[in-house]
This record gives sequence, structure tokens and C-alpha cells, in this order.
Amino acid sequence: MNVKLVMYILGKVCLAFGISLMLPFIAAFYFNEKQTVEFLLPIAISLLLGIFMSRMKVEYRGHLSLREGLALVGFSWLLVCFLGALPYLFFGFDFSSSLFESISGFTTTGATSINDLEAIPSSLILWRSLTQWFGGLGIILIFITLVPQVGSSGERLFTAELHGESTERIMPRIKTTVYAISIAYMTATFILTLILCVLNMTLFEAVNYAMTTISTGGFCMQKDGIAHFNSTAVEVVILLFMLFSGGNYVLYYKAYKEGFKKLWQDTELMAYIGVILFFTCAMAINLFYSNYYRLSESLYYSFFQSVSTITTTGYYLQNYNGWPEFSRFCILLMMFVGGCAGSTAGGIKVARLLIMFKLSWAELKRTLHPRMVIDIKLSGNHIAPNMVISISRFFFFYIAIFVFATLFLSLTDKLGMLDSIGIAASCLANIGPAFDIVAPFSSYADVSAGAKLISCLLMLLGRLEIFSLLIFLNPDFWRGTKNW
Repeated sequence: MNVKLVMYILGKVCLAFGISLMLPFIAAFYFNEKQTVEFLLPIAISLLLGIFMSRMKVEYRGHLSLREGLALVGFSWLLVCFLGALPYLFFGFDFSSSLFESISGFTTTGATSINDLEAIPSSLILWRSLTQWFGGLGIILIFITLVPQVGSSGERLFTAELHGESTERIMPRIKTTVYAISIAYMTATFILTLILCVLNMTLFEAVNYAMTTISTGGFCMQKDGIAHFNSTAVEVVILLFMLFSGGNYVLYYKAYKEGFKKLWQDTELMAYIGVILFFTCAMAINLFYSNYYRLSESLYYSFFQSVSTITTTGYYLQNYNGWPEFSRFCILLMMFVGGCAGSTAGGIKVARLLIMFKLSWAELKRTLHPRMVIDIKLSGNHIAPNMVISISRFFFFYIAIFVFATLFLSLTDKLGMLDSIGIAASCLANIGPAFDIVAPFSSYADVSAGAKLISCLLMLLGRLEIFSLLIFLNPDFWRGTKNW
């Protein structure tokens, strides 16, 4: 592995990161806040580190090896998460809370350890939202466009970073593909900002909620979240944009170029909508017959919560922790589903679950017809056997990590069984709120430092699709073999 090349590109990431920190620094001046040094120091640290690393003389071979690409994916996320924790640290938060808040932002989880959100400066609120916005698009997708040295080998980073199995290139050059996705992402953010301003949000509120909605992050400016505005129009608009953001951005671009019939011809998108409607109806019936709400309210709150959970945004209108056990169990199940491949959502992804279902059904039929050849298709496209095997491995590791994380969390102070299950499922799927101690309208402030660090690891594993981080545990990764 060309260590100097990896460090050189990471240096470029540090420089870009330092520049991005200037936005909340400028905001601190605009809002006449006294806390400017808290941003100035992280800016200086990021820029100095970036200058030092990017001045290295490197021998560039014209492409990145697989090992170099994976190293850049993993180390860039770790780097920006640690640097992103510096503003919180300088604002007086302890290390575990600072790291937790930073990782929760960049991984678009939306869990927070801050109890009184209204008490923190506006500049820090903006920084929280920016971390989710950058994290939603993906740090790797961003710096592919900023670092010309990556060149055509950016495909290795693109396929390692893009969520799910949908890594099909929609245009001849990978950089052009990234630009197209980035433009769609920024356009959606801009449109949502304008709509929220029209709906009587202040510009600052609209910008923050637009960034955290499009990124399916879910950071709020107030403890009561979206319910704070007491506006059905705001809730419906955010609901629709959450639904949009949970879909496949690559599919959206193809639909734009080739016609919108591509949308309803896509099996994953139809299944995504179907799963949301199924859980909406199931919870609405349960809430209505349990005398929690009227029928219209049951449908509305169930639909909002289903979209929020499956897209892994984590917004809430009601404290679902007080809902019947059946409805809470539905929410727990939805935490594992996630959005579509190629979206900003976390979770297992609908495409993977569809392929696992098709594989299981085919294996069931093969018990009656042992010589049958299995051919798995999705949206009419043949799924290669090695892809099916890869998805099966991912599914196994996802469930195994969830189980072991639940066990370790249950060993920490203050966490009961449901707490541990909820935190493990929520953080691994990058959702945020869970049940009991971290239910809606609560925070992770009362969670121990050890549980926060376990949650940080889960959030990173979920955001990096597990393998991009676990590969560092393989001794062969660090050896100079030709297999990489």
C-alpha cells in the first residue's frame, strides 16, 4: 500500500474540512456570539494537519489499489469524525460526548447527548447540521470531486462508499456520476429550504432542517423536534422529503434522463413504498383499537413514524415509547429495514432484504427440485452469484454485530434489556432515537461513556456498511501482498 499517497489525499480532506469549519465560524460573528475561538482552533488544527500531510512527495501510479481505496474510505471517516469532535470539545463537552455528537452527525444517525438544545449557540447548531449534510452525501463522494489525483480510480472509492449494492455507473466517468448525485442532493436541499421559509420558518431554521432532512440525519434544533412548530404543513413537507431521500438517487437520475416510468418499474422502490404502507396500516389499526388516537390521527402518526424510521431520519411527532407493545415492535423491525440502495438512509437496505427473500424462497423450492439452478433477479436484472454471497455475508455480520452489541451494552450501567436492544438497532441503522432511556424527547446524555463509545462504533459500522471498517481487523490488509 502506498502509505504516502493515502496520507497525501487525507491531507486534502483535512484542508477541505478546515474550510468547511469556516461556515459556523462566520455564523458565530453574524450572530454576535462570543464563542469564536472554539471554531478558530479546530480550523487551525485541520489546516495545519492538511498542509503537513498534503506536502508529502508521492509516487502516483495513475490508479488506486483496492487496499488504498478501502484505507481512504475508513481513515477519512475516522479522521473527520475526530476533527469534527473538536468544536464540541472546545465548547466544554467531555470527550465521549464530543466524539458521540460528531460521529452521530457525520454518520447521519441523529442521536444526541445534548439535553438542552436551545441553550447551545446557533453556530454550533449550524455545525451539527452541516456534519449531517456532508455525511449524507458522503465525505468520499465529496473529496473525489476535489482531489484530481484520484482520477478514474475514484470508482474504487465510489463503490466502497455508496450505500447498498446499487453501484451501477449511470454515466461513463465516475466523477461525472458524483457531480450528478451531488447536484440532485444540493437541489433538493435548496428546494426544501425555500418551502420551509414559505411555511414561516426562519431562514436559519429552514436551512438547518433542510440539511438534516435531505441527509436523513434527523438532528433537531429543539428538544421536541418537528412537533415544536405545531404545523401540519411543515410536517407533511418534511415527511415527503424524507420519503424522497430514502429512495435511490441513481434511480432518480435515470428516471430524469429516461422517463419517470423507471420509478414504478423498479422493484426495490415499489417494495420500499409497500413496506412503509404495510407498517403504517399495522400500527394505525393497533393505535386506533387501543384507543390512543382517532382513526385519522392513527394513520397520520403511523405514516410519519414509518417513513421516519425506515428512512432512518429519526424525526418524531409523538412519544412512541408510550405506544402499545405491538406498535413499538413494528418500529423495532423497521429499524432493520432501512431505505433503498443508493440513498442516504442506513439499515440493511430494501434491495438486500429482497434478494435474501428471493434466495430463501429459491432454496425452499430447491428442496423439492435438487437439480434446480437458482437465478436471482431484481427489477429484471440478473444478480450475480458473488453478489448474492456478499449480501448473505453482510446480513450475517449485521445480525451478529447487533446481537453482540446488545450483550455489551447490557453490561453497562443504567441500560436494561429493551434499552440495549433499541440502542444497538438504532445506532447500527443510523436512526438515533430508540426506546425507554433514549426514547423520543430524550437524549443520550444519561448513557454512560462506555455505552456511548460502543454506540459510536456501531454508528460507524452502519454508515460504512460494516466491511469497509472490519477489513482493518484482517492482518492481510496490512501486509504487502500482491493480492490487493
